[in-house]
Amino acid sequence: MMNWIHHNLNQRLLDKTLDFKVTLIPSKFKVMAFHDAADYTAQKIAALNIPLYLGLSGGIDSEYVLMCFYRNRIPIIPIIVKTSGNDLETSYAFYICKKLNIDPIVLNLSDDDILNLYSYCVYKLNAFGIYSMPTLICSKYAKNQKGILITGDHFIEENEKEVWYADATEWDFYHLILSNNQDILFYNHNPEIIYSMIYQFNGLRSYEFKHQLYQIAFRPKIDPIYTQDFYNRRKKIDSYNKKPNGKYIFGHRNKVIEMMQTWNT
Repeated sequence: MMNWIHHNLNQRLLDKTLDFKVTLIPSKFKVMAFHDAADYTAQKIAALNIPLYLGLSGGIDSEYVLMCFYRNRIPIIPIIVKTSGNDLETSYAFYICKKLNIDPIVLNLSDDDILNLYSYCVYKLNAFGIYSMPTLICSKYAKNQKGILITGDHFIEENEKEVWYADATEWDFYHLILSNNQDILFYNHNPEIIYSMIYQFNGLRSYEFKHQLYQIAFRPKIDPIYTQDFYNRRKKIDSYNKKPNGKYIFGHRNKVIEMMQTWNT
């Protein structure tokens, strides 16, 4: 369902040392303002005529996706995964659901659940993105309901020098391989929304920029906090990781814009 994006994680099943790589297939696209591109994306996804579920973490990326489907009157069911370490972040997920009068699916994931699933991911894919385990659980739930999962993952990034670039991280794609479902990364669904998001960057730090872009009141980015025992057990699992490069960098923001503009010539 994202046929213009190809990745090589399937090959990692055979070669655990393989660096992650993504290829964008040149495709003509319409140049749109960001909110128009988001509405266009939601409508394209709705046209699939399949039950839609959203991994609603409590972060601003997935919150904007929910609001986009809501304003387009497209049915979508949020899934909130509760863990021992994400109470504060998920409080925002519950708040937006209450505000929009939407009943979410709530799944509980224990520390043992997370670590066992992560161990499996390391075994299968030489993975190292432990915080993507809730997404994998959401994907499996959606598949069992004969639906697909929508996530709020995107290509926007900045380095320690505050230089903007576009990249893809492998943990955003684990669920596509391990649950074998046709899930959709909302902000990567089509060139229209990726281009509009990158093009409208205004020089702020990425997190500040996204608050402004999504028109969501600013709140600090929240990372989960677990016990020391959890981190010790994770470290032991990580010792089996062969540490391939899990991030693929397309290039500086301006380079990506110029590349995509050639697709329409």
